[in-house]
Amino acid sequence: MQCQAQLQRSTITLKGSAQIVTQYFEYAVQSILYQRGVYPSDDFKQKKEYGISVWVSNDDSLSKYLSTVLLQTKGSSSQEESFAMQCQAQLQRSTITLKGSAQIVTQYFEYAVQSILYQRGVYPSDDFKQKKEYGISVWVSNDDSLSKYLSTVLLQTKAWLEKGKLRQLVLVITDVSTSEVLERWTFDIDTNQEVVAGGKLPEKAETEIKGEIAGILRQICASVSFLPLLDSRCSIDILVYTDNVEDVPAEWEDSDARNIKNAEVVSLRAFSTKVHNVKTMVAYKAEDML
Repeated sequence: MQCQAQLQRSTITLKGSAQIVTQYFEYAVQSILYQRGVYPSDDFKQKKEYGISVWVSNDDSLSKYLSTVLLQTKGSSSQEESFAMQCQAQLQRSTITLKGSAQIVTQYFEYAVQSILYQRGVYPSDDFKQKKEYGISVWVSNDDSLSKYLSTVLLQTKAWLEKGKLRQLVLVITDVSTSEVLERWTFDIDTNQEVVAGGKLPEKAETEIKGEIAGILRQICASVSFLPLLDSRCSIDILVYTDNVEDVPAEWEDSDARNIKNAEVVSLRAFSTKVHNVKTMVAYKAEDML
């Protein structure tokens, strides 16, 4: 006996097909944004569609933007029009002040430095706990002396950021027994001097800034895949480079650059608040030079 499945079939109209394709666009775009971490994971929820779980956004500004674009593309499909369209997301944007930007950058320094110390094993893993920030899990220290040290340094650097004076912050990891510098993590800061001078304040979506920072923190987490193992006891120092400041804490000392000779250098992603642009990179001593 030969049997042929008699599936229930429907007549597909042009408008019906346009609806199917538009719905696919909607779920495909949101799945990409979720999977690639463009928006924080907390901004999404799961929904059952096509017999599987798909991710859809809770962000009103993103949902409104997608609805506007997809409504237009659906209408164009039903009219059998072929055209190229350039769309720019009109996301909810916030005015970025100098102090607000300084706070964002300082917080990034805090989580970046602690993530580096955890990932590189400079401090015991038991000294850290996980915290949710930027839509991802980050590591923060339970060590009181380390937390106090970082707070002191970052409080001062924040003040210099607010004045547009901070140029660079450097985390140096040193072998305790030999005093040899093994890694040098550099954070370069480029400040919008028009804002410092009282010019027009820029605007940028907070979700966009958080997404950029999350991407860098993920790269820091992945850095263990190419950085040499730190198998000796290490210590840290933080170097700060500024433009012509007088309010330097009395307990701070001058230092040389603590460079690594013939270092390998890897640049990570950058992020911008439109007031401060921050570039992150790591220089390290290659294994064959250790």
